[in-house]
Amino acid sequence: MEPPASQNDLPTTPGTPIVERPARLVIRADATARIGFGHAMRCLALAQAWRDAGNDATLVAVEATDGLKRRWQTEQIEVVSLSCPPATRDDARQTIRIAQESGAGWVVLDGYHFDAAYQQAVKDAGLKLLVVDDHGHASHYWADLVLNQNLHADETLYPSREPSTCLLLGPRYALLRREFRRWRTWQRRTPAVARRLLISLGGTVPTDVLSKIGRAIGCLEVNSLEVGRLEVTLVTGSKCTKTDLREFTEQSGSAVELRLLENVDDMSELMARADVALGAGGTTSWERAFMGLPSLVFVLADNQREVARRLATAGVARNLACPAALTDTELARLLQEILEDADARETMGRKGRRLVDGEGPDRVLLRLLDRRLRVRRARRDDCRMLWHWANDPAVRAVSFSEEPIPWASHEQWFADKLRDPHSHLFIGCDENDTPVGQVRFDRAADRVEDDCAVISISIAPEHRQAGYGVSLIDAAVAEVFRRTALRKILALAKPNNEASKRLFRKARFEEAIPRSDEPDGPLRFLRTKGTADE
Repeated sequence: MEPPASQNDLPTTPGTPIVERPARLVIRADATARIGFGHAMRCLALAQAWRDAGNDATLVAVEATDGLKRRWQTEQIEVVSLSCPPATRDDARQTIRIAQESGAGWVVLDGYHFDAAYQQAVKDAGLKLLVVDDHGHASHYWADLVLNQNLHADETLYPSREPSTCLLLGPRYALLRREFRRWRTWQRRTPAVARRLLISLGGTVPTDVLSKIGRAIGCLEVNSLEVGRLEVTLVTGSKCTKTDLREFTEQSGSAVELRLLENVDDMSELMARADVALGAGGTTSWERAFMGLPSLVFVLADNQREVARRLATAGVARNLACPAALTDTELARLLQEILEDADARETMGRKGRRLVDGEGPDRVLLRLLDRRLRVRRARRDDCRMLWHWANDPAVRAVSFSEEPIPWASHEQWFADKLRDPHSHLFIGCDENDTPVGQVRFDRAADRVEDDCAVISISIAPEHRQAGYGVSLIDAAVAEVFRRTALRKILALAKPNNEASKRLFRKARFEEAIPRSDEPDGPLRFLRTKGTADE
């Protein structure tokens, strides 16, 4: 299964603000079977977005598996191993030295062992600090930014923090890796009866939990599902023994088609294929929600308890709580119910996608880079907003066609633009996610070469006096240059449109020679890749 291809599916992470010069992000995180891999993997999503913006990143780790290090290195991310006990003064000193010597713009800490003293040491060294957190474990927060992507995140978790500390709270900041974000426009189909079950419980699956799941699957009335064999995909970590897997296979029964996968790099493909998931209440909860995958959630650690409860309250998953509290028969009944209940699965998937939209890394990056705006790709639900913007009298007055646009015509035009691989439509958003304007690039064969597109821009009426024009153009041009083969952007303006001429000149467009076949045509301005920030 592949994610959908359209003009809005650019090759890598979208929505990245423009960057004037390369900078380094130093991330301090650990990952082992004991502490889990969630801290490092969500930081990998942030590092990918940082790299996609044209910057460098370094992972600093005391404890990390060889497989995880290789995963980061394949992203061209430097990995530095420290030889000291984690979260000690020596750990902080070495991390600070690495950040200072590399000219890091930010240091990121993700782990429950990074206390107030560690944070204070980083800040006292004159470094900017982002702390990725889950439950307010530190006695005081010295960080510039605290990111908590959980549903239960609120200010009461951080009563002791610096006055300048900014809190980024909730799933809108969920850090999803690039592999997931390419599925943004994909729509899940809900079968009447589910026949594909994905089991993924994190890097380490306790033997007793795995056995219980195997026995429960063996109790399922697969024949009543009327789907033939039930397809079960079990994703395990390296700590799962051959004996555990053999027993699981035997317990699951002959009516199950079983796939055993270890240390999977791309979970998004498996989640897209699955109809239902059985998982834990860790960081993968937000990945399942984004993929619209209905889930049954176990609590395998204390820090998952509140996550699982809130997911159930939001209608995104069903909370199974502690595995020990369920008998094999009870677990089999709950699995049978969700496999047969299409309405419940459709509702869970829809609510999950609404909860996590995949733009979390973009929102965090906007803060790290201290930008006014970010750009995101236009979505179906932007149609009416763009229609109102396009029909604003000030916009019509400077357009080449000044007549009002009928809704039906706009609706068809918008749908065509989303499908057109030669058109790229972006919405500019401020730090509060408020849309402030739009930028569109169209490759017009009758006007320009294959590596050139024509730009059009408009600012929402209520934001026209905020000075967003140049920032919006810069962000959108940088984005389209990074994600496509385009090398030139052509701007066209009416000869009497002084505002547009000033805007494009400020945005580093050079006035171009008029076309010989259009001596009285529009003024032409050109911006070429490699100019200034590109």
